[in-house]
Amino acid sequence: MKVMSRILMTVWLVGRGTAVSGAVPAIESITPGAVRPGVVTEVIVRGSGLKNVSEVWKSFTAEALVLPDKSSEDGKSATLRITTPAETQVGVVTLRVMGKNGVSNPFLMMIDDLPSVAPPNGIASIEKAVKLDWPVAVDGVCDDSYSDFYRVKLRRGRRVAIECVAQRIGSQLDPLLRLYDVDGRQVAGNDDGAGIGADARLSFIPRATGEYTVEVRDSIHEKGKAHRYRLRVGAFPFATLAFPLGGEPEAGIEPVFLGTELEDAGSVKL
Repeated sequence: MKVMSRILMTVWLVGRGTAVSGAVPAIESITPGAVRPGVVTEVIVRGSGLKNVSEVWKSFTAEALVLPDKSSEDGKSATLRITTPAETQVGVVTLRVMGKNGVSNPFLMMIDDLPSVAPPNGIASIEKAVKLDWPVAVDGVCDDSYSDFYRVKLRRGRRVAIECVAQRIGSQLDPLLRLYDVDGRQVAGNDDGAGIGADARLSFIPRATGEYTVEVRDSIHEKGKAHRYRLRVGAFPFATLAFPLGGEPEAGIEPVFLGTELEDAGSVKL
């Protein structure tokens, strides 16, 4: 009986090992949530079945390498080195990883010209708000609390643009943005921004210099690991529509943008 038990245990362990090593790669998160044009970025992919990934598929032009020496042995993380051309446009893109066991799920991330900072912890109250030196972008999750708070220093008369990218990158978060002045009074807010679906963004010109507080939360008070977002703080324009919407590959297009705060946006040739 003991011999039979050992044989069964050995078979179970071998089968379990085969199942783990043969798991199809799956992506649960990517840190940082964006790569910058013209910059070499090391990206950590977390999930399962990532031990044997060797290639990267992406919807954007870039050099992408898997760094085996920085990937975990348990297959729960893999490290990529991504280099994008300097002329790459800001926007939402898709990434997958591949290996001998298959191709991962597509994961939405960003090309972003704003620098990324690591996601902070313990930002569930205005008193614990994390200070951000902008222009900057931070990858966060409305997980342990319903709201996340950030503090930014604004100068009188200097416009600031604040945008929460969530549903555009596949998040379950329906973001609500609020901006509070130095006395804790709400001075600006947005739920569904024009041209960006359920995501939120606002443009604000302060009347007084000081430290203002940004609140990010789900508009229907939900939370969880699937409620991720990328908060962008800068002076960027708000384009809501481009025309024409397409063109011939060889000829390219130079679209006209509609929206607000476009005076200094310039033109783009695609």
